[in-house]
Amino acid sequence: MLKLIYGFYKEITRNIFRYLGLFIVSEIIIVGICIPIFTFLGSIALRIANVPYLSNANLISVITTKPFLDIVFLIILIAILLAIYWQVTFLVLGIFQINSGNTLTIRPLLKLSISRVHHTFVQSIWFLLIYTILILPFGGMGFSTPLLNKVKIPGFIMDYVFHDNPLLLTTLIAIYVVTFYLGIRFILVLPLMIGSHISIRKAIAESWNKTGKRFVKIAANFFALVVSSVLVSAIALFAMVIFQSLWDSIAPTGVAYFAATFNLLIIEAGLLFLNIGLGVASIMVMLNELSDDTNFNRTMAANLMSLRKGENPVQHKVLTRVGLVLVIAGALGFNVLYLNGFFNSDPITISHRGVNAGNGVQNTIPSLKNTSRLHPNFVEMDIHETKDHKFVVMHDENLKALTGVNKAPYQLTLKQLTDLTASENGSKAHVASFDDYFNTAHKLKQRLIIEIKTTPHDDPKMVERFNKEYSKRILAYHDEIHTLDYNVVQTLKKINPKLTVGYILPFNFIGVPQSRADFYTMEYSTLNTSFLINAQVSGKQVYAWTVNDDSDMSKMNFMGVDGIITDNLSTLQQNERDINNKPSFTQRLLNFVTENN
Repeated sequence: MLKLIYGFYKEITRNIFRYLGLFIVSEIIIVGICIPIFTFLGSIALRIANVPYLSNANLISVITTKPFLDIVFLIILIAILLAIYWQVTFLVLGIFQINSGNTLTIRPLLKLSISRVHHTFVQSIWFLLIYTILILPFGGMGFSTPLLNKVKIPGFIMDYVFHDNPLLLTTLIAIYVVTFYLGIRFILVLPLMIGSHISIRKAIAESWNKTGKRFVKIAANFFALVVSSVLVSAIALFAMVIFQSLWDSIAPTGVAYFAATFNLLIIEAGLLFLNIGLGVASIMVMLNELSDDTNFNRTMAANLMSLRKGENPVQHKVLTRVGLVLVIAGALGFNVLYLNGFFNSDPITISHRGVNAGNGVQNTIPSLKNTSRLHPNFVEMDIHETKDHKFVVMHDENLKALTGVNKAPYQLTLKQLTDLTASENGSKAHVASFDDYFNTAHKLKQRLIIEIKTTPHDDPKMVERFNKEYSKRILAYHDEIHTLDYNVVQTLKKINPKLTVGYILPFNFIGVPQSRADFYTMEYSTLNTSFLINAQVSGKQVYAWTVNDDSDMSKMNFMGVDGIITDNLSTLQQNERDINNKPSFTQRLLNFVTENN
C-alpha cells in the first residue's frame, strides 16, 4: 500500500509542472468562469422574480410559490453537475496523458473532454446527482473536485450535531459510513464512462463488480494517501518553523526577513504540491484499479493518439516557463506584503451572547459585567417579545434548556420571565429584562449589538414599538441591531434610517442579498472572499459568526472581515494581538499555514 502511494508521489514529483498546468487551467475555468456565471444567473433570476433575498427563512416559500425560480435553479443545478463532470473528465484524461509519458496538450485536451461530456452527460445526469450527494461529505479528502469542495455544511449545523444531539450524531455517522461504502463501490463509474465509451448502466455494473473484492484495499489506499500527505506536510512545516526560529534568534532582522520570504515560498509550494498531489493521486488510485481493463486501456490509447495531434512541445515549454516565472514573481510579491502585515484586517471583537469561554450564563447581567471587563468592541445579545409586549433577554425560543420551564418567551409576561433563574456553565443568574440589560451595559460603557428574535406570535407593531422606545438611546450609545428576519431589517431602516441594522445570514447561498442593511452577519464556514468583496464594495460591513477556534479566527482575519463574533473573546483578542502586534517571522509563517487550511 505505502509502496503504491510512494510510487504515485514519485510520479507526481517527476511531472509536477505538467500537473500544475492541468490544475491551473481546471481552476481558472471552474472558479474564474463557471462559479461567477452560476452566481450571476442566480442573482439575476432573484431580481426578475422580485425575491430580494434567499435564506432558510423563505426557502420553502420561494420553492412553492415561484415556479420561474424553480426552473432557473434546476438549470443551474444541471449546469453545476455538467461543470463537475467536465472537470473530472478533463483531469482524468489529462492525468492519463501525463502518466503515459506525453506532453500535456491543453487545447486538444479541452476539446476531447468537452466531446466526451457531450456524448455521455445526458444519460448519466441522474447518476451524477446521486454520486455528488454521496461524496459531498468527503470533499477535500482526496476523491472530490475543487467545485465540490466549495459546497460546505454550515458550521453551526455541525456544532449542533456534534455537541447537542447524540442521536442525530449517531445517525449522521451511520449515513457517512454508508455513503463512504457506496462512494467507493461506484468510484470507477466516471473513469469507465470517460475512458471505455460504455453506457452508464454498464459502467455502474462494472464498477460494482471490480470494487467488490477490492473495497478494503481501495479504501485503505485513500486512507494511506490522506494520512501520509498530512504527516509529510506536518514534518516539513515543523522543519521550516525550526529553521526560521533559528534565523529569528541569531540573525539580524534583514537576514531573518529574507529567510522568512524564502521559507514562505517553500511552504506555499508545499501546500500547492499537497493539494495537487491529493487530487492527482486519488485519480491515480482509480486508474490503477483499471490497469488490467483491456477495453479501458485500448480506448484511452486511442484518446492519446488524438491528443498527440495537437502537441506543440516548443510552445508548451515557453508557456510553462513564462507561467512558472509569473507564479514565482507573484508569490514573492505576496510574501513581501504578507510578512509586512499588509493583509491584516484587525476586525472588531464581538462577544457572542455576552459570554467569554463559559464565564457565566449567556444573555445575563452577571456575564455581561464579567465580559465587559475585557473591553470587547461589542457585546452581542438577543431579545424576544413577551406576552405583555415587552422585551426579555433570551436567545432560545423555548426556555427549557436554560430555566427548565417548557414555555416560550411569548407565553409569559416579563415579570414571570424575570422571576426565572437560568443555569449554564456551572453558574446561575436571573433572566434579565432588556431594559435592565440595556441600562447596565451603558453604565459599563459597553456597546451592544442587539439581535431581535421574531416568531409568528409577535405583535404586528413590535418593530415600531421597539424603535419608539429604544432608538434614541441606541443612537446615543452607538449600539447596533441585527436580525434573521429580513422584514425587520427593511422596516427598521424605513422608519429610522439612522439606525445601524444588520441582516443575519445562516449560509452563503447566492451572494449578497438586496436589502437596506448596513452590514451582514454571515455564518463563518460558508463565508467566502467573493461575498466579502461584493458586500464591502457596496458599502456593507461583514461580521463573521460564531468563530470559536483560533485557526478559524486567523482565517477570518486574513480574509478581511470587519468583525468577528465569538464565544471565546479572550482567545480572539490574543489571536489579534499575535497577528497584528508585530509578531515574529516564525509566528507569521505559522499564521499563514493556519489561515490557509
